[in-house]
Amino acid sequence: MSAKSAILIETSTKNVLYEKNAYIKMPMASTTKIMTAICALENLETKKVIKVDDGAVGIEGSSIYLAKDEEITIEDLIYGMMLSSGNDAATALAIEARGSVEDFSSLMNETAKRIGAKDTNFKNACGLYEDQHYTTAYDLALITAYGLKNEDFAKIVSTKEKNISNGNKGYPRVLKNHNRLLRLYDGCTGVKTGYTKKCGRCLVTSAKRDGVELVCVTLNAPDDWNDHIKLLDKGFSMAKKITVAESGEYFCTLDAPNSMEGKAEIVFERGLSYIDFGDGKSPEIKYDLPKEAMPSLKKGEVIGEAYLYAGGELVERTSLLASSSLSPIPPKPFMKVFEDYIKCFLGLYIGG
Repeated sequence: MSAKSAILIETSTKNVLYEKNAYIKMPMASTTKIMTAICALENLETKKVIKVDDGAVGIEGSSIYLAKDEEITIEDLIYGMMLSSGNDAATALAIEARGSVEDFSSLMNETAKRIGAKDTNFKNACGLYEDQHYTTAYDLALITAYGLKNEDFAKIVSTKEKNISNGNKGYPRVLKNHNRLLRLYDGCTGVKTGYTKKCGRCLVTSAKRDGVELVCVTLNAPDDWNDHIKLLDKGFSMAKKITVAESGEYFCTLDAPNSMEGKAEIVFERGLSYIDFGDGKSPEIKYDLPKEAMPSLKKGEVIGEAYLYAGGELVERTSLLASSSLSPIPPKPFMKVFEDYIKCFLGLYIGG
């Protein structure tokens, strides 16, 4: 590894598959914008058209060349920030969301703490070097895994090229994603590049194969592309998704004594799977079900829960459903009940 700090995690479990100085605080350059995008998506309406504030014009470093009072959507600003690493776009989003970069940085820090990134502190929205603007490889991986759960975030960071209009200025911008692994690495889905002289080359990537999703982070890595290829290859060789049950698969049969059918078949609502890291953690399904099925049970009705454990840890859960409806045994007509009563009475009388 050329990286001074690096980490590789599997996103669903947050299991660490590789780490090198992953918990030391370091500057992260434009990978800062991962958090900026998360906060923008969670706090702004993406289709809203705004006028660019003068405070976002002419920002140092990489830019999409915003003009004062230019009309542009929040969504296009996020694309401009994540694909072309526009520092001006990041600043425009910060001002729109909280009125100032300082107040937006507070929002970023609050969000980081909520995610679980405890060794991170943001001083700006774009990643330009400042004292006390830092993260760790581990924290940045957690932040990225969180962001990838947002469909809009995942779509934006996986986009290779995007045309965005320049609103009232009347000419298009063609944005090309700086993350070359989107074109070079099979399964790559994002996320963000970064560089300043003081921070060095910083890179966060995500990739997904056969149901396994990985996030790789390197900070101050002269050979970051090759670092990531090696680590992602290593991760996919270690982690395999194992399916224990499919959606709609048969689970068990319950007695239904007061129904015409007499039995009720129970199926899984969703599939159950876990990530096998080759550590010998065997799967086990536990469940919560009644002893008998009610005769009024309808097809698709939830009757219980199933829990998948791996190595004693809860991995997934799903509802258990009735695969078909039951028909209650109809009550006997009054005359039939009366007739049975008379027969029983006579039988007892004669027998007595």
